[in-house]
Amino acid sequence: MFDFTSIRIDDALRMYLETFRLPGEAPLISLVLEHFADHWHKCNGEPFVNADAAFTLAYAVIMLNVDQHNNNVKRQNNPMTCEEFKKNLKGVNGGLDFDQNMLDEIYNAIKYVSIKRVI
Repeated sequence: MFDFTSIRIDDALRMYLETFRLPGEAPLISLVLEHFADHWHKCNGEPFVNADAAFTLAYAVIMLNVDQHNNNVKRQNNPMTCEEFKKNLKGVNGGLDFDQNMLDEIYNAIKYVSIKRVI
């Protein structure tokens, strides 16, 4: 039902997660994100090689959100930097890197405005 055409993946993920709260179990989160990534990729294709790349980035966005905004995370005094975020995603776009400017934009969007339904 969602039309994610021409919507950056983190913005689409925000729209998607506004409708429900992610379950707490990793296998269920993975399943939800797998379906999200597949649909997002069908709507956009580019700039990702395949739906697996979209899934990996979507999962990384969720983890970044938790790292930046969840008080229970031990790294809270030293949250992930943009360079660490980009390093974690090296080569996962079908062996290629994601656009670095896009990753900067995603990092800053998550750093300054959390995805509320996740934390």
